[in-house]
Amino acid sequence: MYKLSRGVPLLFALIVVMIVTIILSACQSEASRTTDSHPKLKMSAATLVIVDVEFSDRFPPSCSSGPTCQKAKKGNKILIVWLEREDGGDINEISEKLFGEVIPFLTGSTDKAYVIDNDGIKTGLAVANVTGSRYALVFAPPDSAQGFKLIWPNNLEIDLRK
Repeated sequence: MYKLSRGVPLLFALIVVMIVTIILSACQSEASRTTDSHPKLKMSAATLVIVDVEFSDRFPPSCSSGPTCQKAKKGNKILIVWLEREDGGDINEISEKLFGEVIPFLTGSTDKAYVIDNDGIKTGLAVANVTGSRYALVFAPPDSAQGFKLIWPNNLEIDLRK
C-alpha cells in the first residue's frame, strides 16, 4: 500500500472543478444556441422571438365560434406568427405598447409590415393580439401561397420557413 501526498487531494479537487465547469458551460451554450436559433423581431416595446409559425383556418386556432373567433375567408388561410419576449418577461406587461406600435399596420396595408410569398404576393397584417403568454401577428394570405418571409419596419427580412 502507498501513501497519497498532500498535493493529490488538491489536484483531484481541481480536476473535479474543471470537469464540472466544462459540463456547465456546455449546457449553457446549448441553451443559448437554442434561443439564438429563433428569429428575432425588434420592436420599440421589446425584442420578441418568433417561437412558432402555423397555419389555421381560424384565429385563435382553438376557437369554434363567437365574436372573438375569426375564420378565414374562402380562398384564404390564416398564417399566425407566434412571438414571446426575448427577456422571458410577461408579454401582458407590454401589450399596450405593442398594440400602439402595431395599430398603424392593421389597415392591411402592404407598404411597411407584411408577409410576402414565393410568388411575390404581399399580405398585410390582419390581427395582432396577446393570446395567453404569446403575442400573435396574424395574416390571411391566399390558400395557394407558400414560402413566406416577414417584412417589418427596422428589421431584416425574416424567413418564416412556411
